[in-house]
Amino acid sequence: MTLNRFIFKTHKWLAVGVGLFTLLWFASGIVMVLPRNLIGSAGPERAGSGAPPDYKGVSISVPQAISAAEAAAGGSVVTTDVNLRRIEGRLYYQISTAKSGSHLIDAVSGARLEITEEYAKQMAVRLIGGRGTVEESGLVRKVGAEYRFGPVPVYRFAFGDAARTAVYVSPVTGEVLTSNRTGRLSGFIAGTHTFEFFRPLMGQRWIKLGLVFFSFVGLVMSVFGTWILWIQFQNWRARRAGRPEAV
Repeated sequence: MTLNRFIFKTHKWLAVGVGLFTLLWFASGIVMVLPRNLIGSAGPERAGSGAPPDYKGVSISVPQAISAAEAAAGGSVVTTDVNLRRIEGRLYYQISTAKSGSHLIDAVSGARLEITEEYAKQMAVRLIGGRGTVEESGLVRKVGAEYRFGPVPVYRFAFGDAARTAVYVSPVTGEVLTSNRTGRLSGFIAGTHTFEFFRPLMGQRWIKLGLVFFSFVGLVMSVFGTWILWIQFQNWRARRAGRPEAV
């Protein structure tokens, strides 16, 4: 096989793969730029908490909140971080410790909030507001095809409403995320734009390597295409001059 023939065949088969990838890339790009009211959110959305909480009503100081966390832990703790969280319209300190995990302390009463599965279910039901009943529930322990969007563990509650709403509640931070069937579908399509749907299987590093690989394949195809164009130009000149063509 001559070099020119090799280039022709390689370019043809590379064009098949790159063409399919490009078609998918354009289609997913269109989905990404469409308004949310048409396709839904591309991933779980943070649930609203109604009116802003009364920040002036905070009566527990940070040292008091840490003391409450120590009481919950049964002894002195090494505090690594302190955040103010908004959970269902109330303010809580999230006291992160070195060895006893995180503790949520009510910023007004000083009481500890423990988000068990039953309490998380109540939060999800209050959020949905009677639009459907819980059909499935469980604890998601790792990022995967079922849940791809943030720190784990999270409680997941699937509702039987028309939108097939799923509510995710973090037992650590109290954050509540929601998604529906349309949003999950658009999220999968949008994820093909950057190979994000492979993240549970491949990890972020391999996704980047995959994108680099397809970029390299596209570059090789473009170079070979330019070569073929040059060959065709040379053949055109040969025909005009009455000489044999190169290929």
